Amino acid sequence: MAEVHRNRSHALSRSVSRRSIVKAAAGAAAFSAVGLPGKAYRRALAQDDPRARLLATSDPEEAGTIALRTQVPRGAFQGQTVRFQGLSNANFHVNVFRPLSRAWEEHTGATVEWIEVTQADSYPRMSQALASNTVNFDILEASGGWEGDLLGGGHCLPMPDAVRNDPGYAFDDIVPYLQTPTRTWDGMLYGASIDGDMHHFNYRKDVFADADLAAEWTASGGQGAFGPPQTWQQVQAYSQFFAGKQFEGQPVYGILDSFRVDNTSQYFFHSRASAYGKHPDDPAFFFDLDMTPRINSPAFVRALEEMIAGLEYAPTDQQNADLLQNLGNFLAGTGTMCHWWADVGSNVNTSADSLVQGKVGYATLPSSPDVYNAQTKQWDTLPQPNKAPYLAFLGWGLYVMKAAEAEGVVDASWDLVSHLSGRDVSAWMNIYPSGMNPWRESHFQAPEWEASGFPVAEAEEYLASIRDSYNHPNRIVDLRIPGVGQYWGAAEAEWTRAVGGEVTAQEALDAAALRWNEITDTLGRERQIELYRASLGV
Repeated sequence: MAEVHRNRSHALSRSVSRRSIVKAAAGAAAFSAVGLPGKAYRRALAQDDPRARLLATSDPEEAGTIALRTQVPRGAFQGQTVRFQGLSNANFHVNVFRPLSRAWEEHTGATVEWIEVTQADSYPRMSQALASNTVNFDILEASGGWEGDLLGGGHCLPMPDAVRNDPGYAFDDIVPYLQTPTRTWDGMLYGASIDGDMHHFNYRKDVFADADLAAEWTASGGQGAFGPPQTWQQVQAYSQFFAGKQFEGQPVYGILDSFRVDNTSQYFFHSRASAYGKHPDDPAFFFDLDMTPRINSPAFVRALEEMIAGLEYAPTDQQNADLLQNLGNFLAGTGTMCHWWADVGSNVNTSADSLVQGKVGYATLPSSPDVYNAQTKQWDTLPQPNKAPYLAFLGWGLYVMKAAEAEGVVDASWDLVSHLSGRDVSAWMNIYPSGMNPWRESHFQAPEWEASGFPVAEAEEYLASIRDSYNHPNRIVDLRIPGVGQYWGAAEAEWTRAVGGEVTAQEALDAAALRWNEITDTLGRERQIELYRASLGV
């Protein structure tokens, strides 16, 4: 997910002080502001339980000391420098890894050179380095969606058995989709997860429980009982209904969609099309199995037309909104519905600027009573509404580059990766905002989330929506073939023209499909078909 760093920092300083998705949020002071380390029961528990002691601190450097994991004696990498390229998102990602790694540096004698890139620059910088053979980093923080370029191009080293089999790394604790296919290539494990990703649905429980709004809904002819939407059609109807209304003295709006051209709005468009375009009898979503684009199919056209129609009822300047503006607005109480990564839920309870604590509900993405059948070219009405959770972005991972061999720092690189991706420190990075979302089975223990102020009942609902998305039989695994950034950028540039009124939704998506075909031909259609089919398991 990408955006210009300047815009990201502005949005976060204005409205999100604690957490990023991909993700970002505000200042370093956040770490000392969250958590409830003074509670007596947590102190007592921490005396006997190292994991509880870890989760009792909101200080990343202390957390890195408590959770230090290394397989080497003190000073084993003395004098070595490991170059780590990662995100600089508003005091998260690299700015969390840095203090978490200080104990590792002290123990091993190695130094970490942190190469910071913005979200917007992360994919282009990686692509340029790979294409020009100028890789100047030993460890790369990258999306699972980039593995077609990264692993398919042979630029990384497989994970050593000593790391994979280490009980502290706990490979079997990782959720299934991040064991395979993500992080692997041709049956070989390469990447170490530090994040799990999907879009789920966040909504204002207090608004949808309001009796006055319920009465207005019924009086206006609204279909069905007033309550949290179950389908995208209901999301659209509620967005129209809320226009011009107030709740607790403030304007109330419906769904918050992202429209800015920044290589991130595409993910939100895919979410809107998910239940319309992912048929349970068809493994494909983005392309036919012969790489014929589906982006201009009736499913995607309907989704785009609904997004454009919703602008009439949206907050001012929604047409220019990016993902962080929507996150900030939702936390500030603007908007009743937001489809996003799991960072919304953690920010609800940890952001100093959140005004919606205790007011947010969580669910998998909405469904649809009908779904487009790409084989018959017809809309099918199924016995149950069609649900298709979208595993957007596939989570951040750490990859050791072949460049580390020339620098003589392969062992040091893997030891650092192991430290930052271990079972316990990863729990800390989920519970205390770092830009990471749950990706291990052990992250789904709701009582542990109390450390950041998340009530257990709310944490259970939040975690269930994530787990159900990961494990749904009709889930959409994000595109994971070479050129994914090119496909996303080309489509976004075209469909946002329809948002601006230059062309119709169909015309815009026809142009996007044409550009997708050009990209596929440039990269090699037969090879792309092979890799796409493999990514779908067919």
